[in-house]
Amino acid sequence: MKKQKHFNIWKWAFIGLLIIILSFVVFISLKITVPSVSQSSSPAIEVEETSKSYSVVELSMNKENFSDTINYLLQKNNKDSQISYRFILKKNAILMATTNVLGKKVTFSVNAKPEFKNGNIVLDVKSINAGSLNTPSKFILKYIQNNYDLKGIIQINAKQNKITICLDRLTGKNAIQLRAEKLNLKQNEIQFKVLIPKEVK
Repeated sequence: MKKQKHFNIWKWAFIGLLIIILSFVVFISLKITVPSVSQSSSPAIEVEETSKSYSVVELSMNKENFSDTINYLLQKNNKDSQISYRFILKKNAILMATTNVLGKKVTFSVNAKPEFKNGNIVLDVKSINAGSLNTPSKFILKYIQNNYDLKGIIQINAKQNKITICLDRLTGKNAIQLRAEKLNLKQNEIQFKVLIPKEVK
């Protein structure tokens, strides 16, 4: 009887935790139509809970190598999208997005201050150019946010003038997780972790 009671306690504790998590997800979905930067914390929770099933590889790159890596992942995961991206990391970050507007190709250049948060790249937008024309950043972000399917790879928060490049979404199909850890532009040093599953399901 004691074993039966012990089993039920853990069973109901797990069910209770699952209900809390699902309730939280539903609440966020109802309150906010566009994921904010803070919502990207969910991948960090998943990593902590499943870290025992992953091998962690720590890597260091310079700005050029890191930009090449991000561009490769963006292109690989964005083949059928209406928008093509290019990411450049120098003194600041530049995210270029090319799409069709009224039948013509237009490239938006986003100039931003980058930071790593919850394993992802967060861009604090300073200005946006449409071609050679400087445009109101919040207006452009809102327009893209409302008119294009960004597939969860790019998250826009027009109110806060922020863009998040979700590294966890870029590698999710392969079960390998990429987490940005440290960004030092002055020293040209970027550190991140690659989480490789120990078992293939």
